[in-house]
Amino acid sequence: MLLIAGGPGAGKTALGAAHLRARGLDVFDPVDFARDVVYFTGSDADAAVHEGLEEGIRRLVQAVEADTPLAIETTLADPRVVAQVLRAAGAGRPVGIWFFGLADAGQHVARARRRAAVTGLPLDEGRIRQEVQVGLEHLCLVAPHVQDLRLLDNSGEREPGEQFPPPPSLVLDVPSPATGEPVRFDLPSTPDWAKPVFEALQVHWLYELGSCELPGDLSCPDVCRSSAPDTFERTR
Repeated sequence: MLLIAGGPGAGKTALGAAHLRARGLDVFDPVDFARDVVYFTGSDADAAVHEGLEEGIRRLVQAVEADTPLAIETTLADPRVVAQVLRAAGAGRPVGIWFFGLADAGQHVARARRRAAVTGLPLDEGRIRQEVQVGLEHLCLVAPHVQDLRLLDNSGEREPGEQFPPPPSLVLDVPSPATGEPVRFDLPSTPDWAKPVFEALQVHWLYELGSCELPGDLSCPDVCRSSAPDTFERTR
C-alpha cells in the first residue's frame, strides 16, 4: 500500500502519482474522481468532492481488509485514513508514504487556487489551511509505523523565463522507520514543515527501540539530501 500524501497543491498528482502512472501503475485521485462525477452526472461540485473523498476511504478500507495493493492520493487529514494506515501497519502489511510538503499553508492555498481555476472544483481556503495542519499532525502520528517514508519539499517556484518550477528536494528517505536504524537529521537545513516529523521519528527510536541516546541524537548515518531525486520528473 502506498499513500501519495500532502496538502492541497503540494504536487501529489503532478509528481508522485505521475511517477507511478508513467510506470503503468494505477493511482486513485479523489480530485480526478470528483471531476468525473461532475462531468458525467452534472452533480454539484461540493457533493462531488465529498463523493471522491468517500470513494477513497472505501477503497482504502477494502484494500486493508482484502490485503490487496493500492496506491492512493490523500491529504492525510481524514482520521479514517490514519486509522487504516495504523491498522495495516499493525497487521504487518507493508505501507509506504511519499509526503510532499510546501513552505507554508499560504503556498498551498496559492497553488490550490491555480488548480481550481483549471478543474472548476470549489476552493475553501479555511479548509485547505486546516488540512495542511492536520495532515502534518497525522503524518507525525503514522510516520514511525510505516515501512517506507519519503519526505519531499516542493516549495520551489518557477522563475521568470522558466517553463517549469524546480524539481522537489528529497528531505528524508527512510526505508523502514518502524524497525530500521535511526538516521541523522540536520535540523538547521531542514524545511520547517518537516521538523516535527523528524522529532516524532527520534522520539519513536528513543523510547520504542532504544536506539538513540536522546531525541536530538546526531550520531547515526546521514540520509538527508539537498538535491532532488532522479526518479521524479514534473509532468509537461
